[in-house]
Amino acid sequence: LGNAQDDFVLRQCTRRIRHYTGEITEIDKQLGAEAAQSEDARLLASMTGVGTYTAILMASEISEISRFETPKQMVSWAGFCPTVRQSGKETRLGRIKKVGSDSLVNWAMCEAANVAVRHDARMRAVYEAACKRHAGKHMLAIIVVAHKMVTIMWHMLKTRTPYESRSEDLYSRKLAKMQKKHRDKD
Repeated sequence: LGNAQDDFVLRQCTRRIRHYTGEITEIDKQLGAEAAQSEDARLLASMTGVGTYTAILMASEISEISRFETPKQMVSWAGFCPTVRQSGKETRLGRIKKVGSDSLVNWAMCEAANVAVRHDARMRAVYEAACKRHAGKHMLAIIVVAHKMVTIMWHMLKTRTPYESRSEDLYSRKLAKMQKKHRDKD
């Protein structure tokens, strides 16, 4: 680069990048292996937009589906329902919750919804209808899609059935990738 100081800084940065790349690879293997062993994560991965990380996050955060008696309870837990303020006969709906320990779930499901609207005709239809209702506001429509996805996840986990509109090819590749990481971990 020109002088010894710049070369030293570049070598240090390169070492750090290699170190963190190795750490990320190990974490990736561990998460993939855990997802391969989790029946819930494998089931949730059948949904378009839900990859290994979102599947294992949702499976571990949900823990036991029996703790949610209705899909509305799970949607509320995930932070996709509006806050309600009532006084007498007056009811006002506010922003969605999106607070607390489930904010990571909220973020992950919004990311999954963004992918799903591009690759799943069913979710794209939900998105387009929500865009019409909310004057073309993308984020509001994504929240509606994420709400729908969490509702579907509740039904999938309760009935132990994979996502109806799944791409079999994509789902098979996701499962194979999880299994490979499980084998590589050992």
